[in-house]
Amino acid sequence: MWMAALGIACAACGTSAAGGATSDVPPPEKQASAHERSMASTDRQDPGSEPATAGRPTVVVELFSSEGCSSCPPADILLREIATSRREDVDIIALELHVDYWNDLGWADPFSSEAYTSRQRSYAEALGDSRIYTPQMVVDGRTGFVGSQRGAASAAIARAAVAPKAKVTITRSASPEKVSVHVTDMPEPRPRSEVVLVLVEEGLTSQVTRGENAGSLLAHGPIVRTMKGIGTIAAGGRGEAFEGSETLTLPSTWNRERLRAVALVQAVESRVILGSGWVSMK
Repeated sequence: MWMAALGIACAACGTSAAGGATSDVPPPEKQASAHERSMASTDRQDPGSEPATAGRPTVVVELFSSEGCSSCPPADILLREIATSRREDVDIIALELHVDYWNDLGWADPFSSEAYTSRQRSYAEALGDSRIYTPQMVVDGRTGFVGSQRGAASAAIARAAVAPKAKVTITRSASPEKVSVHVTDMPEPRPRSEVVLVLVEEGLTSQVTRGENAGSLLAHGPIVRTMKGIGTIAAGGRGEAFEGSETLTLPSTWNRERLRAVALVQAVESRVILGSGWVSMK
């Protein structure tokens, strides 16, 4: 499997995190430094891309992070700033996904999931990267770079903002608790895509007592609580490409006042995010 060919690294500190759930992944022969990651930052454009001509586009900024990685807190701070920034050209949807491959190195991250590690690996394959690392930021599935790099983030967001986007409408009803997603106007070349529903919670913190961040109170960006595929869009889909809904069960420990439901339209092969939208769960 291609996953077994990927090494794992801490982008800024150069240490390896090859334990626990990622025991099938051999340690890399050479860890990547932040500078090397900066030079290797990858930016991809879809064939036939044209600038968006109407409406205020959305751009999805994903941060792959871990409470067990000492290089991640600065990236968490940057993501929080991105999440709360107000730009005239674009609406930003920030998602913080905690990977699980640091969990056997002193601290088990309570927000981590193997599913988010798997998502990061899928980006590594699509972007032509040889290993996964933390912190990593991925913008609209098009560009990957060290997650604490402000300049790279700003430039990637600006580029993604002018890419063509599908129109994604997401609404919610309270009885029963349900969200509905409607996708139209898929951009060229209209690849086969999946519709993903994400629940994120803002304002979460952790007091870390072990591992590289022992003694630190970590404040996070919008943490991904769940991520689930709810449907697909066939290649070449036109007009009303997708309409579907999902009934939700929200744990009482989650703060509804700080919850959002996010819908992503993502190309299956290239992993480029072709459209997105969100609704508050208040």
